[in-house]
Amino acid sequence: MGEQSAGGSSSGPCVAVAAGLAPISIGTDTNGSLLLPATRCDVFALKPTLGVLSQEGIVPICREFDSAGPIAKCAEDIAAMMDIMVEPEHLSKQPSGTYSSMLTGTLEGIRIGVLDPKNWSLPSAVATPVASINKQQNEEISAAFERLQATGATVKEVEIASLDGLEVDDSGFKPDFEEYLRGLESSKVRTLGEVMEFMESNADLEFPPESPNMGRLEIADSFLLSIEERKEAIRKMREFGRNEAINKCLVDNNIDVILGPGDSEIDDYYSAAGYPMACLPLSYCDYNKRPFGVCALASEYQEGLLIQLMSAWDQAVKRKRVLPTCLEGPTPSSSSV
Repeated sequence: MGEQSAGGSSSGPCVAVAAGLAPISIGTDTNGSLLLPATRCDVFALKPTLGVLSQEGIVPICREFDSAGPIAKCAEDIAAMMDIMVEPEHLSKQPSGTYSSMLTGTLEGIRIGVLDPKNWSLPSAVATPVASINKQQNEEISAAFERLQATGATVKEVEIASLDGLEVDDSGFKPDFEEYLRGLESSKVRTLGEVMEFMESNADLEFPPESPNMGRLEIADSFLLSIEERKEAIRKMREFGRNEAINKCLVDNNIDVILGPGDSEIDDYYSAAGYPMACLPLSYCDYNKRPFGVCALASEYQEGLLIQLMSAWDQAVKRKRVLPTCLEGPTPSSSSV
């Protein structure tokens, strides 16, 4: 991770895999919560098409965008987890029957569209821009895209329609979260308001110096959209994310996959569409050794295609994984603290 944030909110499971505390883990993603931490922790991750994995037990932000997803150091583990996790009725949408069968290790025949990395970055409110980091990422991501052509893939630069951020995702938090609370047998709180009251009553525990507020909850509690207004807003977002953005880019350019920088707002696209996304680790910033990588987007139920891409990725871009700094060096003595 270097000296920067591991991202959120699936940073815990991503860090666990990166540090070797677990060989695999499961995270959740509403709008970037798998992408950013996986990118910054040097691991592979996959957010499937919405509905392919059960939402049972997931604390919801918005059911129309939430999904679990596997995290691992290699494509083989991602595929094995998908074979286990996917709802039985969705396995039929995988033509070969299993996701592990897509571990071909080749990109031959895959048509790839790449976004110019110079035009894709995180807003300054999310990550303070560092010129040397941006320059290195742009150069190495562009070089990786060029290497893909040598592996049998068709690669071309593409553009995608502009998409506003997910302004409506918090509108679903309150009703979905309260439904989740009602399903807990032993919970003493049943509403978002009661959670906020508890936090205010225990401010010394709930409001640490670096985050002394509950702004996200207050915003969610203040949403005034009716159920029908919310459904219509999400319908329009889904339609635009699919038909005017991802699908249009795929069809107009005759491609199968869209690649762009992981450290960007590309998460808005797969979240709006409800389409699958894969995190592909690439390299490390000279500035602070923090990992960075690439995000791959595909159409509905194309998880197998993304796993095929994952299986060929390391060799195609000549990636060499480096152990986290804290794991390098001599073995600590028995007297070390």
